[in-house]
Amino acid sequence: MKKSLFLVVSLLLLFVLAGCINFSSTTTENSTTTTTTVGTTTTEAMANATFEGVVDVVIGVGQEYSKLEGITAKDYDGTDLTDKIVVDGILNGRKPGEYEITYKVTGKNGVEVTAKRKITVVENAKFEGVENLPSGILVDTPLNIFDYVTAKDNDDTDITDQIVLTGDIVDENGDVDTSTPGDYQITLTVTGNSNYPTTYVYTLTVFSKSDARITFTGTDEGTTDVITKPLGTPINIYLIAQAKDYDGSSLEFTVTYDESYEEFIDENGVFNPDETGEYQFTYKTTGENGNEVTKVLTIKYILQGIILDGKYFPVLTEHINNDSKPSNAILIYTELKGKGEYGVLLIVDKYGKVIMIRDCYGEQIDVNNPIKAGDPANVQGLPNFKTYSQYTNGLWDNWTAGGADSFQGILGPQGTEGGIPEGGFAIYFSAGSAQGHAIRALGVEYGREYGLTVQVVNLDIPGFDPELGKDLPTFTGIDDIVLYAGDTFDPLAGVKAYDKDGNELTVSVVYNDVDTAKAVIPGAARSINDAEGRAKFRQGWYAVVYEVTTDDGYKVHVTRRVTVQPKSADAQIAGNDDVELIVGQEFDPLAGIVATDYDGTNITSQVIVEGEVDINTPGEYTLTYRVTGKNGVEVTVTRKVTVLANARFEGVQDFEVFVGETFDKLALIKAYDYDNTDITSCIIVESEIYSDGTFDTSVVGSYEITLKVTGQNGVEVTVSFTLTVKEISDATLTFVNIQNDKLDFYVGGNLDLLELVNAKDYNGTILSPTVSFDEGIADLVANNVFTPDEVGTYVFTFKVTGASGNEVTKSLTVVVHAAGIIVDGVFLSVLPENVNNAERPSNSILIYTELDGQVAYGVLVIVDKYGKIVLVRDCYGEQIDLNNPIKAGDPANVQGLPNFKTYSQFTNGLWDNWTAGANDILQGLLGPQGTPGGIPEGGFAILFTQGGSHNNRALGLQYTREYGLTVEVVNLEIPGFNPELGKDLPTFTGIEDIVLYTNDEFNPLAGVKAYDKDGNELEVSVAYNDVDTSKSVIPGAARTPNNGDARAKFKQGWYAVVYEVTMDDGYKVHVTRRVTVREAQ
Repeated sequence: MKKSLFLVVSLLLLFVLAGCINFSSTTTENSTTTTTTVGTTTTEAMANATFEGVVDVVIGVGQEYSKLEGITAKDYDGTDLTDKIVVDGILNGRKPGEYEITYKVTGKNGVEVTAKRKITVVENAKFEGVENLPSGILVDTPLNIFDYVTAKDNDDTDITDQIVLTGDIVDENGDVDTSTPGDYQITLTVTGNSNYPTTYVYTLTVFSKSDARITFTGTDEGTTDVITKPLGTPINIYLIAQAKDYDGSSLEFTVTYDESYEEFIDENGVFNPDETGEYQFTYKTTGENGNEVTKVLTIKYILQGIILDGKYFPVLTEHINNDSKPSNAILIYTELKGKGEYGVLLIVDKYGKVIMIRDCYGEQIDVNNPIKAGDPANVQGLPNFKTYSQYTNGLWDNWTAGGADSFQGILGPQGTEGGIPEGGFAIYFSAGSAQGHAIRALGVEYGREYGLTVQVVNLDIPGFDPELGKDLPTFTGIDDIVLYAGDTFDPLAGVKAYDKDGNELTVSVVYNDVDTAKAVIPGAARSINDAEGRAKFRQGWYAVVYEVTTDDGYKVHVTRRVTVQPKSADAQIAGNDDVELIVGQEFDPLAGIVATDYDGTNITSQVIVEGEVDINTPGEYTLTYRVTGKNGVEVTVTRKVTVLANARFEGVQDFEVFVGETFDKLALIKAYDYDNTDITSCIIVESEIYSDGTFDTSVVGSYEITLKVTGQNGVEVTVSFTLTVKEISDATLTFVNIQNDKLDFYVGGNLDLLELVNAKDYNGTILSPTVSFDEGIADLVANNVFTPDEVGTYVFTFKVTGASGNEVTKSLTVVVHAAGIIVDGVFLSVLPENVNNAERPSNSILIYTELDGQVAYGVLVIVDKYGKIVLVRDCYGEQIDLNNPIKAGDPANVQGLPNFKTYSQFTNGLWDNWTAGANDILQGLLGPQGTPGGIPEGGFAILFTQGGSHNNRALGLQYTREYGLTVEVVNLEIPGFNPELGKDLPTFTGIEDIVLYTNDEFNPLAGVKAYDKDGNELEVSVAYNDVDTSKSVIPGAARTPNNGDARAKFKQGWYAVVYEVTMDDGYKVHVTRRVTVREAQ
């Protein structure tokens, strides 16, 4: 029992020990892990990390694609290492090509694993023709987008049928619904080999015949029918409006307005009222649907500018701190930055007080109105270039006048040393060029009062507070005054000053040069130049400067002018300042004129005006004013009135430029002022693609370019043109004077193929195309010159490649015809250019309606209006081909001689005594059709030219040997010749050439008949018959010997019969029949 129990325990212990010892082996993809455990000690061998998804891919150009797309990495134990992958290699998704990308990752075992894949970037499919899609169509008009657009894959495979259309008006079948007006977008999508879709979004306007529309440019923000303008700025009531129909086409419109506006509107429609207020204009137009459309425009004129010495000046908002400094404008600055030529500068402090006035020369401009400005000791008329030097750090103290001044030290923003006073500003009266000296007086005239206050109206000047000026003291009793010699003058009498609360202030006199003992010298100018060339007042012209000091120490000055007249002095006329008008502006010659007698009596009503001003014609006019005072002396002054026209543009047109090219055609546009002064340099250019003098042509499209210029009359003129930036298109091949790519040509001609085509690149550069053709006609083409030898149709293909890199191909079909004449059943080719060809190319057949020169070694055939040969001859007047004697000429001369004596009526007898010569000038056979000695009226000449070869002269004789032969014209237009007339000639039967035998009977009229065009039989007679059947051909003998005159004649056996028919109009028709008599067998 104990032994059995021990055995059982021993076996159990054995099983337990066996379970504590484990030997295992595990295998996974790409790795093997072996683990051995003995007791509590473990040893493990780790495998490498692995990649998944590393496969080559193809993507399209522009497709967004991550180099890690589709790729993961895991360690041997399944841990995700994807975020540990290191990627190396360049992938340019916008440039086709193959790119190799390397991936690296390191697992827990420390081993770096590497994998590579190839990413191929290919071109995407592309659309063609989208630029031809209509931008708008009328409602219910069918639209098939595939009539305009095709698609090609990157291997040029046509995949148009794979285009997918989507959009609000595209149904499931891809059809476009145009039944509802509106603006819609249609998306075209196509996917090619790159598997990356190409899309094009097409905007389509479906329009109905809706009412016309009237719109206005320059309206106030938030409105479509209100324009607010500063008083004094003109506006063209026609140019600001546009009327368009439902389809965008422009319409004419009418404008009506209150008749009281008429005096403010010139003949060009420029409106410029003299009072503030609201002015309404009614515009009307009618569209294609017949509905009249009305729209009312309200133009509000407000005071916006500055008031100087009681004079209002409009200032445009855009002329505040405008660095472009437009000429002949009034500008406001809070900072002076640069040069201002020929202008007048006023410096204003924070209270609106003028503290400095000067022009570019630092000298008096208008000597008739000397400036009352400057330091009190310098009030005699000089611009105040030394006053308030504390603002300029003394830079002005030693200033020297100059023609083109840069404001010296007055530069910089408000409050800076040497700049504009803090809180103040500068007024700049710009005057354009040197000829604007008279205009420069403008700023001087209205800023002349020392201590003058500038009133700012509806202008927001940065840093300037117009409310401060309201705190300045006010003066009374300081009006300009006229005294008389010996009068007593107390400068403070009646003069008072008050602060803003009405408290009286102390007024002091800081300058007074009044001397009533020295009156104005009658007739003397008001000012003279001193020793330094500076203007100063003469005696009798004086000034008083008053001063008040405010609580904060600010000194306020005002100037009072005092004139001392002699007792019984001459009357005076004032207000005759020069005037400038805009063409059409109303003008009162007495406006501003005041005449005063020596004692102050107003005698303006006695003023006489001489001279006229044509306000409708630009130019300078002079008016003379006369008045006589109590002393009996007549006083005369003059006034210059200048009528200024608007500036104008020349050369404005639309332009085109290719994308990326420099647009340099702006130089073609000029601007001229009313007096033809070139003001091109003053043109202001405005456009979304224009900046710093350069046009940005990097984006395809059409852009409006606006040009502005202002003339001396102050009117801004605006024009615009369209600059179209075009894609670099393919080269073009066009045929010259060829319709439908088909050319008719003729056998025997020389056709220079390259002269038929114009090849140009996108920018007009001439290109040289290549020509290809069927190799079967290679022997007919030499150096691109095609010389066809038979009738047929030939195709030539022209190819050229331009800057776009695309090859352009165009094919020409050449249809070769037979052109020429048929003589005696033989077709002879005649090129159309050899009709009346004065150059007479040798070895050619030429057609003439006028003979005008020398021909060597040729054969001449004269043809009448019916196409009948009436004369045949060569330069020697003798038979050439002895084997084919000519059957032509007078019947008595039928033996073979060219008929140089026949039809002498056509040559005025000049041929009757003709003598043969080698180099003949056609004797008297010269001149056009119908002239004496020339070609018969309605007829022509055939000239067989043979160069210098005697042997080839037979050509013309051979084919014109039949006396009375008819010439048929084929595909040739001969001036003055009507081929239809030949159809009226009689026809003969039974006149075929015949062979007889010795002693045969021969009746020449047997079987011979003739009929007119209506089929009526005519009478036939024999005009010549030399047949002798008793004399047959001598075997072996030549057909013709020479007679005693060395002229060829027939031997026996060779005969001819000439038949004659007379037409109703007396015209005799001849035909020749050859008769050969052979010896009987």
